[in-house]
Amino acid sequence: MMSPDRWIRALSRLDGRWMLACLAGLFLLSGTWLFHKLEGWNILDSWYFAVVTLTTLGYGDLVASRPITKLLVSVYVILGLGLIGVTAEAFLGRWLRSSLLEALRMERVKPLKDHVVLCRYNSPARIIAQELAASGQSFVIVEADESICRNLVESTDWAVVHGDAREEETLLRAGITEAQVLITTFEQDADNVFTIITARELNPKLRVVSTATRPENVAKLRRVGADEVVAPEIVVGKVLARAAVLPQFTSLLDRLHLLPGVDLEKRAAVSDETGRSVGQLAKEGTVVLAIVRDGRIVQTFDQEEIVRPGDELVVVTGAEEDEL
Repeated sequence: MMSPDRWIRALSRLDGRWMLACLAGLFLLSGTWLFHKLEGWNILDSWYFAVVTLTTLGYGDLVASRPITKLLVSVYVILGLGLIGVTAEAFLGRWLRSSLLEALRMERVKPLKDHVVLCRYNSPARIIAQELAASGQSFVIVEADESICRNLVESTDWAVVHGDAREEETLLRAGITEAQVLITTFEQDADNVFTIITARELNPKLRVVSTATRPENVAKLRRVGADEVVAPEIVVGKVLARAAVLPQFTSLLDRLHLLPGVDLEKRAAVSDETGRSVGQLAKEGTVVLAIVRDGRIVQTFDQEEIVRPGDELVVVTGAEEDEL
């Protein structure tokens, strides 16, 4: 027989909805027992009377004869209706809310797995969403602004969840427990922090990528659980600095962005590429922009740089077709 402590621990692990269902069941059983004792009906009749009373059907085939029973029935109906309402909302509320939002064209929820949850739809997020869609990666956008959600639902076929990304209920509707990556692009770093903390609690295995509005908050975002933090201010500054001292760098970036079908890819170096120089690979159509070695980026302006086993290469895809 379980001790009271073990019962308490077991109940604490139950989902709130199932606890409400158990409470409703106990409510019916207690009513059955009381009607059996007060009116002397058999258990089946007492159960039947409890059910029809709780659901306010009241067929009239069984009628309480004692004043105390009539008083009990009044209290039973009032408490029972409240309990039924709360239980129904707990089980059906999320579904009803999603259906209503979709009917209002503010939300489109799709069953997803191993997807990307993109929180806050702004200018950077628009580019991210377009890139994810082009690559075939499934994703869902979480946005609190009704007009933005409605516009996305009407103009795209992307999954959209309307709500505050800092709240558990919103992230659960976005399928955070089944997601592979979380991207946060809020204008305020505090919003990024709260969203990351909430998402980490719901899915500890999640990979988290975040923007940082203020460069000094990069370390803080990493401490709360972000795997990668991008500070647009720093990125723009470095690109402008490279453009000032290396004009060919800007030219290369322009070509990468303007030529159709051209993109960047990071992949492991294959055996045929190891032991050879970046310049040799370029002559054969593999344009290497950078080498990731032991977690550090090795720039390849030196065409004699040798690719080593275990290196990862950042290469231009579609280079042969566009004659880069």
